[in-house]
Amino acid sequence: MSLIGISLPVYLNSVPFLYGLQHSGMDAYADIQPDIPSVCADRLRRGQVDVGLVPVVEMFRIPSARVVSRWCIGAQGVIRTVILASAVPLEQVDTVYLDAHSRTSVTLARLLAREYWQIAPRWVYGIEQMNGTPSGRSGIVLIGDKAFDVQAPYVYDLGEQWQLFTGLPFVFAAWIANRELPQPWLARMEDGLSLGVGQLDEVLREWTPRVSSHIDLDTYWKKQVDFHLDAPKEQAMALFLEKVRQGGYASYLPEDGTVPDFL
Repeated sequence: MSLIGISLPVYLNSVPFLYGLQHSGMDAYADIQPDIPSVCADRLRRGQVDVGLVPVVEMFRIPSARVVSRWCIGAQGVIRTVILASAVPLEQVDTVYLDAHSRTSVTLARLLAREYWQIAPRWVYGIEQMNGTPSGRSGIVLIGDKAFDVQAPYVYDLGEQWQLFTGLPFVFAAWIANRELPQPWLARMEDGLSLGVGQLDEVLREWTPRVSSHIDLDTYWKKQVDFHLDAPKEQAMALFLEKVRQGGYASYLPEDGTVPDFL
């Protein structure tokens, strides 16, 4: 009998979940496949895995999508690793380069630009063109571990900007399944995820030596990333998805999973 497939990002924000799944013995019941967020979502959409920690905007494209856990990657304001960095103030930005690894964050940036920041830049995939550093009147949307290293005069945290806009927290990724899964298996997965979040000090002891000294994992995991999918975050996720639907912010996402060069 084949194992149920789980996909989750390789970024630091999901390490406590990976730790919990592995240390709870869940890898004996699941085929755990780490990758970048967009690939995790594509695997789930194509039925190559059964459940994944994926960008919430992908719920529009995953058949029979359903949230199956009370855990997530969220923020009560600042998250630190989802940012728009720019060489000039927002109102002067005319081009924003996008991170192809991201979809929720890219969509959130476009939504904030139109509805909150009141700017209309050109959106271009290819942060590599900026070598991680915006110049001129450009900005870059960065997610994940590389956001720790960005050097820019202006850095706008997208979790904080959403909170300023709506007064709500934000959910960047949730545990989503593409089909009905056995409840005992889901309960076992939930126990594994809970183990990781509940033993952050143990995870810190194992992982702090593995990262650069300028990355404060203690602050990041305990004060910036919020792992609990509580009622305010459910409200925020519903509002975000409704705004995305009404504004057509995700309409550029192609059905074949490829990434366009320009929006």
